[in-house]
Amino acid sequence: MQAGEIPRPQGESSVRPTSARGPGATARSALRDARRWSRDTPVPSSQIIGAAAGLGGPVACGVVTAHTVAGMLAALGALAAGGITATGVTATGVTRLAGAAATAVAAGFTGVSIAGRGWVTAVAVVVTAAVVPVLGGFSRPAAEISTRFVTFVVITTGLGPVGDPLGVTSAFAVGAGWSMLVALLIAFAGRLAVRRGHAPPAQETPSPPLKALLRRWRASLRAPHGWQYALRLALCLAIAETIEVLWRQPKAYWIAVTVVIVVQRGLDQAVVRVVQRAAGTVAGVVVGSVVLLWVLPPWLLVPIVAALAALRPLLRARNYALYATAMTPLVVLLMDGGQGTPPSTIAYRVVDTVLGCAIAIGAGYLPWTRLRPAPRQPAGNRTPDGKSP
Repeated sequence: MQAGEIPRPQGESSVRPTSARGPGATARSALRDARRWSRDTPVPSSQIIGAAAGLGGPVACGVVTAHTVAGMLAALGALAAGGITATGVTATGVTRLAGAAATAVAAGFTGVSIAGRGWVTAVAVVVTAAVVPVLGGFSRPAAEISTRFVTFVVITTGLGPVGDPLGVTSAFAVGAGWSMLVALLIAFAGRLAVRRGHAPPAQETPSPPLKALLRRWRASLRAPHGWQYALRLALCLAIAETIEVLWRQPKAYWIAVTVVIVVQRGLDQAVVRVVQRAAGTVAGVVVGSVVLLWVLPPWLLVPIVAALAALRPLLRARNYALYATAMTPLVVLLMDGGQGTPPSTIAYRVVDTVLGCAIAIGAGYLPWTRLRPAPRQPAGNRTPDGKSP
């Protein structure tokens, strides 16, 4: 996903924008940053355990009940709903988790409903990418939800035409519900630790007033930065979807999936971060596809998915290139249902990934670098224009 990955990775703001650098300097900076293991952001063990349980649980249930593919689909729903940390068992925390779960289910239903219809699918995806991110400019939570929605609509269209869209949506709903339950259990355990004096209480950031958010959103729509993400993403997806329709090959959908992973909301992100995301996606798709050269025993899928999921919160804070490398094979495994992949398909998928990265960088970043983001505002009053499925 990145769907994805979805809200901005922790620690990203520490990277300086490099749009003014030449290609050589950018490459050297990307290589240097890719070797860096950041410890700026603490990663609680509860996040790692929760991520492993959130995705490993549905796969394990699918294996035990002899419905492995359904278990992988449920894990994909859990991935779409995951990544949200409740600061406590509070109304705000529960609302955030419920919103993420509902978004996952809606994205799953939308994606499988429009999948496999040629130009109709292509147009529907581009329209979704052009409209939903604009609504996401309302607030940071809205930006997070809108990006999550678009990312997993694109991913689920890659599942192709399905005979029972409601069945796939039900699997998504089960996975999203499980992810929400795991997050609530972790939040509850954290509250118990606070009561016993083993952990400091979590602090919730108050939301700005609704009228202030609406006023700022309307103002943003009168400036280029209020539209740039939607326009960039829609342009890149229009190119990707056109190639997919005209070039019929097994994994052409992966061009659009790569685009939605690599193109991010903020233009103020460093070019090196974009390059790292693209390089990590290419490396990850190679790793995931090579693993699927063999038909894995169903039971082996459980520890593989759980391990990759557990790495996500750690690598997101420590090394973003490795994070992209781990995230991509996870998406590959879940989308392919753990089934074997012939070598020719691997070659197609690698080519599609490179094409997607080229489209994302060439059409989604480089022509737009002169659009400066809005000035930063104090915490709690910032616009949602700088995020990360």
